[in-house]
Amino acid sequence: MLNIPSVEAHQVDRDIKNSGHEMREQPLVMRGQPLVPIMQIGNVCPLGFFPSAGYCIPATSAIAAVIPTYSGSKAFGCPAGYRNNNGYCQTFSQSRHYAIPMLTDRCPRGYYNNQSFCIKQ
Repeated sequence: MLNIPSVEAHQVDRDIKNSGHEMREQPLVMRGQPLVPIMQIGNVCPLGFFPSAGYCIPATSAIAAVIPTYSGSKAFGCPAGYRNNNGYCQTFSQSRHYAIPMLTDRCPRGYYNNQSFCIKQ
């Protein structure tokens, strides 16, 4: 038998004071495209990445990052600061833009539309 204690309220060990200020969403700070494994499109990966179980893994930390793909389709156009590399949009080394694929007809708050991508403002 499992004994689960009943909890009536959360216990806080210090007083919580109202600052009188409205809570606001903190801005997400991005410094360019992160270098992470991405979904493999077909049987190719961008140059500098190697295939592994349906992903493309960066070979070294010196590789330029790639915009992730969620649809499994090749990109035909890339936003400013990116170049097409085997159907993937890969950053130029000096680019400081962070981009995600556009999933709907609009971009989330804080991003602007650039072709079929959303770029962080």
